[in-house]
Amino acid sequence: MLKANATSARASRPVSPTARALPTANARTAAPASANLGGDYSGVPLTRSASPSHFDGEAPVSAMSASGSGTVSFDYAPEATDKSTKIVLIQVMRELLDGVPKKPSEVYSGFSYRDADTTGDKYHVDYVKGESDPYYNGDDKPQDFGTQGNATTTPPIHSTSHDHPDFGTVPLPTGTSNLVWEFRTAAYSAAGADAGTYYGYSDWSWAKAGTNTGATALAGDKSGDPGDKFKSAVSLFRANHGGLGKGASALVGAGVGGVAGAIVGGVAGGPLGALAGGLIGAGLGAGIGALLGN
Repeated sequence: MLKANATSARASRPVSPTARALPTANARTAAPASANLGGDYSGVPLTRSASPSHFDGEAPVSAMSASGSGTVSFDYAPEATDKSTKIVLIQVMRELLDGVPKKPSEVYSGFSYRDADTTGDKYHVDYVKGESDPYYNGDDKPQDFGTQGNATTTPPIHSTSHDHPDFGTVPLPTGTSNLVWEFRTAAYSAAGADAGTYYGYSDWSWAKAGTNTGATALAGDKSGDPGDKFKSAVSLFRANHGGLGKGASALVGAGVGGVAGAIVGGVAGGPLGALAGGLIGAGLGAGIGALLGN
């Protein structure tokens, strides 16, 4: 959500559930025909095949969807094989000025806090200053909004949120005439038996030429993994904001718990005690680490 006023991708998310806002700049609306939105996430594996869509040759899927114009709404409907108790949405974006990828601060100085979270390919999690998780409908209040999904309830709960990009009255940087914000919004399992799994994603954009207000454009919904560029941006955000993520936290917890358990077990019961203590400690540490890493 961008707002430039500047409101950026997330800057233009409604904060009261209606939209977040930054200065008043949104970004992905009607990308110029010359903008190759799909190319930014090349190499994304095809998970489900059917009749190909117009985007990356993948077939649209109904579980993850983006809809609307101006305000884009996201909805992930849990499927029968999903096991998550906390389905959230993560949005990664990239800014382009006249077709050239830029750091957030090069588009608007108010977005400079996102520069450290931007990869070499210029992708970054779309978030508002003060957030600690990378989720759009996560646990950071009041920044996050929407409904977290749950695949284990009857009926399952959909994961939902929305974005309304807007650059407001902020002028484009001197010497530039076109701004495009590219977005990929993915459904992710943050807890439960399949924690760490991506279920699907939607691609969309917001574009502004000159002094016009900008417009959004939908590029398609797909299933499965959102790709390495997306995940690299999420990993960078987690590293900078203190979150290892469930998988990494579980491994760290298992290692620490195993060592501690082995020491205690060895003191209390010799070699066999050390072995038993190590196994028990590893299990407990992994569980605690996973819990803290969502």
